[in-house]
Amino acid sequence: MNKYKILNTNNNFQLQVNIPTTWDFANRGDLIDDYESIVAKEMVGVPQNFEMARFSRKPILDSNNELNTSITYKFYFADYTQNTLTPNALAPTWYNSYELANTFTPEELRTNAKSVQKSFFKVDLYDSKDARTQKNYLTLILNGSLSLPTEVVTSSSTTTTTTIYKCTKFSIYGYKAKSVRYTTCCNTTLTYVFTNEDAYLTEICVSDGTTISIIYEGGVITQIPSQEGTYSGGVNGSNPITLTEISDCTCVNADGSETNVTINTTTNTTITGVVQSLAPTFELDHIGLKESYFIYWFKDFDILKLDKLYMRVKFFNGKTGEYTTFTTRKQTSINTNKPFRIDNDYFYREVTFDFVNYLYDVIGSGKSLSIMDWYEYINPPQNNS
Repeated sequence: MNKYKILNTNNNFQLQVNIPTTWDFANRGDLIDDYESIVAKEMVGVPQNFEMARFSRKPILDSNNELNTSITYKFYFADYTQNTLTPNALAPTWYNSYELANTFTPEELRTNAKSVQKSFFKVDLYDSKDARTQKNYLTLILNGSLSLPTEVVTSSSTTTTTTIYKCTKFSIYGYKAKSVRYTTCCNTTLTYVFTNEDAYLTEICVSDGTTISIIYEGGVITQIPSQEGTYSGGVNGSNPITLTEISDCTCVNADGSETNVTINTTTNTTITGVVQSLAPTFELDHIGLKESYFIYWFKDFDILKLDKLYMRVKFFNGKTGEYTTFTTRKQTSINTNKPFRIDNDYFYREVTFDFVNYLYDVIGSGKSLSIMDWYEYINPPQNNS
């Protein structure tokens, strides 16, 4: 309330009092309607376009300069029989095959057994790579029974071992010879002196390709090759020399091992048949295998404001009930010294969305991928620090 003080000055004056003509109840109904609209929007929400769109693979040029819309997933399992696992060492071999570790037998693959049908690759799409805060928005399933059919050649092998000796054992007869000097199989020079009891006859093990020296009285020396035969020796060649081959021989070392001998092993493989099988490969396209080719995502970008997701892959083994994680590169090529300690980025690939043409693209190393290679991640041994 306002207070006014009017002084009596004996002069005429005019007092103007403004009376408002706005009533409190005017347009109250309109205000109620506006308030109802606000409450209804808060409770129900603003209508949005939640319609889903089918995104297909972004066409890219292949090696033949033709547009290719297919996408291929290739999974490589580690051969644990060839692994060397130590705290900071890893030397496995990865193969595009189910017949490794705890996967499947050739018979299970040939007959598409239940263990194969119950197995699948789980392709999850997250909003980030941070496992602590990420949300899984989409999941694609690649069933094991839909793997790429392939043919496995069965064979039988026979092994042949060939021993190649580099020394020969001879019986040598040198009439009236005093001694014989030769190179032994151990590559040393040895002189054997005949005695009357020898009757000029002895056995020697000679290194192949060397020369044997027959020594007579007076220092006369006759040299003959280390080959079987009859030779003439002594003064004027009047004394016969006979070299008779007995067998192959080797150099026996002090520890009992043998040298100057080569063992060759030859394996002959004979193809016995061709067996139908499955390979952990999935070739997806508009035609042929369509399952998990298309990605169904919101038509309106503003709903989630996400035009990029991150792909991570796991394999569920229907026979063992275990999950296997995959990386985008072999562990040994990421960190040679510490293959078990790799950056989180190597578990993900980027998937981008084009909301105008309804296409998706898979990015790896900064370029579009039509073929994605995934490698089984091998966990560190328990004693790894």
